[in-house]
Amino acid sequence: MIIPFPGLFYWRNRAKAVPLFLLVASSVLVVGTVATLTGSVLMSVYRANVKPYEAYSLVVSKQAGIPKQITNEIVACEHVEEMVPVLDSKVKVKGLFGTEGRTILAVPEDRADFCLARIGLRVKKGRLPYAGEDGIAIHEEIATAKGISIGDLVGREVNPDDYLWGMFQVTGILTGDVPYGIASLEYFKAQWALDTGELDFAYLVFPREGYRDELNSYLAMLPGNQVLVRNLGTAERQFRSESQNMDLLLWLVNFLVVAIISCAMGLLNTVHLLGRMKEYGLLAAIGLTPTQLVRRAFDEVLILAFAGYVLGIVASKGVLIYIAKWILGPRGIPVSPMGLRALMFSLPIPVMLSVFSFATIGRHLLRLDFISIMEGRD
Repeated sequence: MIIPFPGLFYWRNRAKAVPLFLLVASSVLVVGTVATLTGSVLMSVYRANVKPYEAYSLVVSKQAGIPKQITNEIVACEHVEEMVPVLDSKVKVKGLFGTEGRTILAVPEDRADFCLARIGLRVKKGRLPYAGEDGIAIHEEIATAKGISIGDLVGREVNPDDYLWGMFQVTGILTGDVPYGIASLEYFKAQWALDTGELDFAYLVFPREGYRDELNSYLAMLPGNQVLVRNLGTAERQFRSESQNMDLLLWLVNFLVVAIISCAMGLLNTVHLLGRMKEYGLLAAIGLTPTQLVRRAFDEVLILAFAGYVLGIVASKGVLIYIAKWILGPRGIPVSPMGLRALMFSLPIPVMLSVFSFATIGRHLLRLDFISIMEGRD
């Protein structure tokens, strides 16, 4: 006795199967795309606000400069490779869901190359600003987002809505994984409203290789009434706190989408399979048990659900490539590749569809009376 492969019915009745198949695929496409785009927003924020602290820790004065005693103590720490005086500001860029700030570090000219190398940046075009120059080297993503290039001006005097005070001329374009900019500490100090005398207001503290945790433990013991320490741990905690709400909102939306689609698909699939009771009655008549009939129906649902899931993931990947290249990329908004996040958010669609269909169809097939069906009484 030869029993047809469970998916053969869909192949022979493509007019009925294709709409169900496309509904699953389109649902996965929407959820997977949205999950990846929101993940891109979180990754963009992480790269800008957390990743730099993998290279350094920041010590900031709570008064009018960091006392020399504290500075000398930090320099004497065996875990410190380099201390670089710094002032910072931010430039305003357009993100996927609103405006975001990108950090501009003002460091001494003779320490700029060291800072770039440790943070993971390099000059792609142009040059770094000279000491005392009102110039700025910005990351290529910032340049693309603001639509500016070498020689253009940036700052609040150019655009009153910008975060960066004053007016700076772009001298170089940086590339790398951290979207930062570099300016002249000497120029910042000359324009800075707060007079700290011979003291520095803040330091980038770079650890020796392999001693980041030890350095952060040491910096945590500095007097909290005089300095503020920001490191990888504090940056990660703040990031998790701010990103939890976005993930929670996405999970809630995803739950509603999955529930509605799964119920709708399950009902359609149930009507579709109940219309084939004569087929199942014939299979029962030739010897298949109710359990085997349920398994066969469930196999069909699984084939439909996961074939649609695969198509949806492939389509979502194609849509994301198009969005990254033609829509968001030209605006300087990076789009992360589709990864585990999209799979996690979209996988419940075929799973819930299969469970819902199994629960409804299984109940009918377990009570199937094939004699009544064959005689046309049911």
